[in-house]
Amino acid sequence: MATKNKTTETEIAVIDFIHSFVDNEQKKQDSLALIELMKKWSGFEPKMWGQQSLVLEVTIINMPAVMKATPC
Repeated sequence: MATKNKTTETEIAVIDFIHSFVDNEQKKQDSLALIELMKKWSGFEPKMWGQQSLVLEVTIINMPAVMKATPC
């Protein structure tokens, strides 16, 4: 039986999230620069999933079927 994802795409603006969540000006600027690099690399616009998850869509080819991603 298929289950519904607990985290779904939201309409929260990524820039608004960065400005409200990051309290250090240098980290804010670094975050915005990193987002721009990821947009350029992936070709996709970032989206918010849930209240605090920023996601860029990426298609990976020829990768193992099972991969685990862990937060930093």
